[in-house]
Amino acid sequence: MRVNTIAGVAAALAVMAIVGVTLLQSRSSGPSKVTLPAVTKPMRGAPPLYLDLGLRDDAKTRAIGRAVTLYRNGRRQEAGRIFARYDSLPAQIGAAFAAWPKGGLDTMKLLVASHSHSALAELHLGWAFYWSGRVGDAVKAWEQAVTVEPDSSSAVAAADVLHPSDA
Repeated sequence: MRVNTIAGVAAALAVMAIVGVTLLQSRSSGPSKVTLPAVTKPMRGAPPLYLDLGLRDDAKTRAIGRAVTLYRNGRRQEAGRIFARYDSLPAQIGAAFAAWPKGGLDTMKLLVASHSHSALAELHLGWAFYWSGRVGDAVKAWEQAVTVEPDSSSAVAAADVLHPSDA
């Protein structure tokens, strides 16, 4: 009986220790988050463009994909001409960023207003704010991207920016 009592007390102490350590770790190591100043200097160049065009293979998608490649290679004027031919949300975002900074932030605000449930628009509004030096507003837009379409690739990209050290 004495052996069972000692074993029971030891087991209870071990369980309490594990639960205590787990509670301490969960309180101190929540998800990492970027801590940035609310306002900084505007950045040079143009914001990054993350247009997930999916698996479509029509002429419009191929053209916008070509424009994204041109944009990423620094050929923004050529990319802008292609983006301007189309009225889809990705094309409008691409055109706003290709003309950056000329009205890009205002255009992104309008696009978000007209596509209020689009993580794609919110993600790029975040980049527009960030490139304009408005880091606090960028974080809010990225958080909104995660909220409006949590399972989209744009929400995942926004979450990656917000929590860079999380897997």
